[in-house]
Amino acid sequence: MTIEFVIWLPMLVALFMFFVYYSQFLTRHTLILNQMHQVARAYSAGFFLDTDVAKAALDKYLSRAADEASHPLLNSTVTDENGFVTIDVVLPMLDTTGFFRFFVDKENGMLTTRLTFRSPIEGRS
Repeated sequence: MTIEFVIWLPMLVALFMFFVYYSQFLTRHTLILNQMHQVARAYSAGFFLDTDVAKAALDKYLSRAADEASHPLLNSTVTDENGFVTIDVVLPMLDTTGFFRFFVDKENGMLTTRLTFRSPIEGRS
């Protein structure tokens, strides 16, 4: 075993773990965006008669799909205005309660990401 092996192996393992985490992160966000699209299309087609019912359907999915399903920062809003249905979802992304909390978010220690989807309401009166 050489010194290069001892130096490079942990770095390559850490890089591999980062890529695995990042791919899972993007997959989860893609699935949530797909669900947001389905709820917005169902609302614009008249399947949901009220924004509260659409929000309940989206929250039911988010309770299973999000990593931090019980976190208070996880929230969603469904609004119907000006002929468009807009869905906003705020997801907790990374807990920074350690050293990086000072640099990122002093208030709650959690990195968040916001996903927004907007769909026109067609043919509904």
